[in-house]
Amino acid sequence: MCVSVSGVLFSVGVCVCDLLIFLADASLPPMVPQAMDAFQTAADYYQGEESTTQANQCLLKVAGFAATSNDFKKAVEIYEQARQPVEYNT
Repeated sequence: MCVSVSGVLFSVGVCVCDLLIFLADASLPPMVPQAMDAFQTAADYYQGEESTTQANQCLLKVAGFAATSNDFKKAVEIYEQARQPVEYNT
């Protein structure tokens, strides 16, 4: 079965998000910096696939972690980044 590079990136993004959701559900101790990095990586994969909705969902997780870590500047930047494609498509 042939899979395009873009299909692989999308699949990797799905796997990263699924893994993060599993870890969150398993009530493991929070590892905020690692979670932020992982969700950012997943968002990058989705953006490479032009899957804006999935990328924005991951970015919003990063922004939420940033806000709860009192990094409000980063949270605002990410919220604005995630909002822009929605505004341009309307």
